[in-house]
Amino acid sequence: MFSSLPPLLVLPVLLAGLVAMVIMIRRGALSVLKQMRDLRAFKIVAEHANDGMLLQRMDGTILWCNPAYARLLGRPREFWIGKKPQKWVFPPEICPSDAEIAAFRYDPEGAYFREFTIYENLRGDGSRFHSQFSLAAVDVAGEQMVVLSCRDVSEEVAQTKALERALSQLEQAVNFDALTGLANRRKLLDVLETALAQTEASGAKLGLIHVDLDKFKAINDTHGHAAGDAVLVQAAAALRACLRPSDLAARIGGDEFIVVLPHLGAVPDQLEMIARRILDHMTTPFQWCGIELSYGASLGLATAAPGDDPEELIQKADFALYEVKASGRGDFLYFDAALDDKKTEQKELSDALTLAIRDGQLLFHYQPVVSLKDARIVGVETLVRWHHPERGLVTPAKFLPLAADIGLLTQLDETALAAAITARQTLSRAGFDQMHVSFNASLQSLADPQLVDRMTWAADAADLDQHQLMVEILETAFLPTKGSERLLEGADVRQQISRLCAAGFDVLLDDFGTGYAGLSHLARLDVTGVKVDRSLVAEMGHSTSAAQVLSAVVDLACKLEMMVIAEGVEDAGQARVLHQAGCHLAQGYAFSPPLPLPDLLDWLPQYDPQAFYDHHIALRADSSRRA
Repeated sequence: MFSSLPPLLVLPVLLAGLVAMVIMIRRGALSVLKQMRDLRAFKIVAEHANDGMLLQRMDGTILWCNPAYARLLGRPREFWIGKKPQKWVFPPEICPSDAEIAAFRYDPEGAYFREFTIYENLRGDGSRFHSQFSLAAVDVAGEQMVVLSCRDVSEEVAQTKALERALSQLEQAVNFDALTGLANRRKLLDVLETALAQTEASGAKLGLIHVDLDKFKAINDTHGHAAGDAVLVQAAAALRACLRPSDLAARIGGDEFIVVLPHLGAVPDQLEMIARRILDHMTTPFQWCGIELSYGASLGLATAAPGDDPEELIQKADFALYEVKASGRGDFLYFDAALDDKKTEQKELSDALTLAIRDGQLLFHYQPVVSLKDARIVGVETLVRWHHPERGLVTPAKFLPLAADIGLLTQLDETALAAAITARQTLSRAGFDQMHVSFNASLQSLADPQLVDRMTWAADAADLDQHQLMVEILETAFLPTKGSERLLEGADVRQQISRLCAAGFDVLLDDFGTGYAGLSHLARLDVTGVKVDRSLVAEMGHSTSAAQVLSAVVDLACKLEMMVIAEGVEDAGQARVLHQAGCHLAQGYAFSPPLPLPDLLDWLPQYDPQAFYDHHIALRADSSRRA
């Protein structure tokens, strides 16, 4: 009579004790008195246990259950005796069929006899909870049976799910971009490292596309950052639409994205096909808040070579992207052998330039600045030169961008400042103490909050008047250096210029007239003067528009009491036209090429301002404009 047996406990000792008691009762091995004591003890424990307990046949039929089991399942104890519980304890979506229940038998060798199992269960009122089961196979008077214990672990399951959600959210925050939902740089590098290893092992092709958005800054400036965010989200959607499930798209910062494409077929054909698809999607306008927004993209393509690591592959695509942007944007370029040779050459030049700057191997030449009023030399501009030990003279147009790429423009500017101060001291000792000396300051130097203090200290240490040291700042300082990223905003540039002027330094806006800053900036800048770009000087003789721009620059600068210096004056005819236009100063090969400091000191005593003026400037000049 199993209904008269004492309850079983979930604890192994109690379960074993209960089974042993059943055996002993059946065999009559214990005295009646001992049986009664043990029965009372086990009954007390079972009645008050919090864990539900069952004794089942191997087909699942319940022979006995304790009150905790009845409470847990929400049905009376009598309901369960003689029934198989599966039909009532499992929700409909996981409940076995009647045939499956009828055919069910416990397998003592099954994994569920060796570990805890959690199921979602139903109570009698239809509410759901999670129950943790443990099973033990026992022999009762020669019949194999199953002891089951269970408890409500709904709270623990809820906590586990909450933890899993938190971990998932943390992984999302750590590995994915919050705005676009794409992978971030961290996730990209992890995936790319794994993909490269798999490619190395399998011999498959792995491609990478570096995407840089066009017109992004203009949209940000015109419509605000919310519109810029909308463009980024749209671009992310465009990338997803173009990619396979095995591909990965990542936003690595600003308006830049990288796409990883494993298991490519023919390259570069398949890679270029995907690139064209991306370009098509990203040149399609879209509506945002009633406004049509239009943007584009430039793409750099690369495929992995044996031995590439993630950064090397990214650098290849980045180099190809740089070439696309330099040639006009809105297209794609594949990193091939020719680009590889060019990249290798630039890497060698970058390494050599680093050494040249560090070891003081750069040279400085000085080009005279001439007053068009009387041809007198009023100053010199400090110009950097690099004589490579193997390549010979490397032009500034080639090595200055390299210096920017490797983050050495600030050191280069410091070297130029030192060279300018040295030149000014040398000129003063040679009797030319009325000349100013200028040097070029990059945007990186302008971003340095210590620039003004450092220049002031250098001038004081050399016993120079600050007005004898001029700073030339490119008009492009008002533009971002790359994509939408800025080292300084326009307001910060103006503030730094004001600090330089307040410290006593004269500031010139270099290469003016190329269309970046525009005439509107002049009235808001504390600059001492502007240097008209050589392209305007070259075109003014045969381009009406260039002549008009030059005239407008000169007229406005004069009204603002700024000096105007013309660059790139190649002949006397240009000097005369500039003088007639009201330009104050000029420099160029019409007067002298840039010279090493010793050659400049030899040339200056031989220069005759009056003779030069009479023969090259005064001839056919309008004397009414000489003042």
